[in-house]
Amino acid sequence: MSEWKQRIETLKYLIAKSKDGDEIVKRILFFLIDNSYGLTEEVSMTLTQDQLGYAGQEIDTAARALGKMMSVKNSTHVNEIMSLVGAGLRFSTHYGNYSEDGEFDTEGMFPGYRELAPGHENDRADMPLRYTFWLAREYYGRGGPGKQLTPPTREVLMAINVAPPKSYVFTCKA
Repeated sequence: MSEWKQRIETLKYLIAKSKDGDEIVKRILFFLIDNSYGLTEEVSMTLTQDQLGYAGQEIDTAARALGKMMSVKNSTHVNEIMSLVGAGLRFSTHYGNYSEDGEFDTEGMFPGYRELAPGHENDRADMPLRYTFWLAREYYGRGGPGKQLTPPTREVLMAINVAPPKSYVFTCKA
């Protein structure tokens, strides 16, 4: 196995073993990794409530689980792991999706709140819940969406195997 492939397998192993992430977010991360051409290309995908078999609550839970995996207050520190394996990319997620003109649209993020952030004065409560997940150089795809992946159906995503191998040997060069 090449050294780079071993780094990716190590990354996947540590994600699989994470106590901070749920099964859906782990599968999302594996999907992003597998579509990034060996962690060399920026990719993103958006999951939308009631599309492709996804419920709003599970999308929201997956986004929050990624936040836990990124947080210094928890045990995974997924983006620090990315640095350790030598990847120039980081994971992030944010409420919203890319519109047809390439702008990031967060409409519906704050419906019904009394004091809204500029640009959210007319947030609509009828918007479906949606989160975009990135594997990119800059958080929240600030460098652009990268390659926007067609999200897999829930059935396809749930078929991604995130079980860690029963015997995994780490090798370290001193």
